[in-house]
Amino acid sequence: MEWVEKLDESTKEHLKLQIKETHINQEALKSSKDPLIAQLWIAIANLSKQLNDITIKLDYLEGALQKLHKENMKTTSKEENIEIKKAMEKIMRGKSKKSK
Repeated sequence: MEWVEKLDESTKEHLKLQIKETHINQEALKSSKDPLIAQLWIAIANLSKQLNDITIKLDYLEGALQKLHKENMKTTSKEENIEIKKAMEKIMRGKSKKSK
C-alpha cells in the first residue's frame, strides 16, 4: 500500500488503528463475499460506535456542568455567574453547530 506511506503520521496511526479494529471481526470478514467491502463497513460501524460513545459522554458531562452551575449560582458572585453562563452558552452553541 504505497499510498499509505504518503499519509501524515497522525492519519497513518488512525488508519492502523481502524484496520486493527476491523480484524477483531475476522469471522464476519471471512464469511463475506467481498471482504474488502466488508472491512470498510466494519470500519464505518466502529467509527459510528466511537462517535456515539463520545456523544453519550459529552451529554453526561454537559448535564453535570449544568447541575454544578445551578448549585454554584447560589454561592458565586454575580460577575462569576455571568462568566459561567457565557461559557455554558458557548459550549451549547458549539454542540448545536456540530449536530447539524
